[in-house]
Amino acid sequence: MTYPPPQPGFDPYKQSDPYAQQQPQPASDPYAQQPGYPGAPGYPAAPGYPAAPGYPAAPGYPAAGGYPAAPGYPAAPGYGGPGYSPGTPPENNMVWAILATVFCCLPFGIVAIMKAANVNSLWAQGQAAEAYRAAEDAKKWTMISAVCGVIAFVIALVANIALIGASGV
Repeated sequence: MTYPPPQPGFDPYKQSDPYAQQQPQPASDPYAQQPGYPGAPGYPAAPGYPAAPGYPAAPGYPAAGGYPAAPGYPAAPGYGGPGYSPGTPPENNMVWAILATVFCCLPFGIVAIMKAANVNSLWAQGQAAEAYRAAEDAKKWTMISAVCGVIAFVIALVANIALIGASGV
């Protein structure tokens, strides 16, 4: 037994296109085929359908909330978040942070790199004050790393001189 049971008069080898008789006849106005939509500019309204209310006489869009509208167009919204100040972002000191990490003091240099990496993303988010603070922090940690590296170098140099002098060479 087959499921579903065949319908009487159904011949699976003699199928016709079920959609062939549902094809609409082309109209002279292609926009007239869509009821409820306005006609194309320059064409009369489709017979049997009223013209769309307010279609050809729409002078522009209403003003966006809080923004003055230009004649015939809505105003564009502002860019950036609160506190956004256009201009160039502060110097992030990334190169100096990397150099201080490699040549001076690794732990403080890593902190400097992390602070320097935050500068551009904070600026892009519109947080200018935080971006300037992160740039100053990156500069501070770069200087700390450099000073610690110089102090470590001086201590190592003095220790080597003392060891050479103590060995009697």
